[in-house]
Amino acid sequence: MREFIKIPDESTKDEINKIIIARIKEVDNVTVELHQYFEHQGRNDVGSHYDFGADLDGNPIFHTPFISHSCSVLDNNDYEGGNFEFVNDDNELLESIGKDKHYKNGILFDVSWKHRVTKFTSGVRLVRVFFYRHTNKDYQPTTFPK
Repeated sequence: MREFIKIPDESTKDEINKIIIARIKEVDNVTVELHQYFEHQGRNDVGSHYDFGADLDGNPIFHTPFISHSCSVLDNNDYEGGNFEFVNDDNELLESIGKDKHYKNGILFDVSWKHRVTKFTSGVRLVRVFFYRHTNKDYQPTTFPK
């Protein structure tokens, strides 16, 4: 799973959470619950970025093994840089998502998708991040694309 979901203007955390859980159930047919939520302010003055992160890379070492999905919701677009990118297992770029496409949308993906956020060049990037754990013991996220 890797897709965009439209977030209605001024949605609360709880409203967004319900939208995300319903979409995961619909697409991946797995029941999840919110594991962790945080709001992040990425700033160019501290060189903030997320470099070649992976939620799952064969062995679940970045997040706990029961984390199955993540969603990034961008709340502003008055910054430069800070693109959300998906990469393959060789860290080759698959897709770069700029602020215009990400703004007021959620990027929803299962944790097998390797991702990063590029460095900021100006401004502050405000993002809400949701991590979900599956309740189905047999759930296996898809593997990284080649």
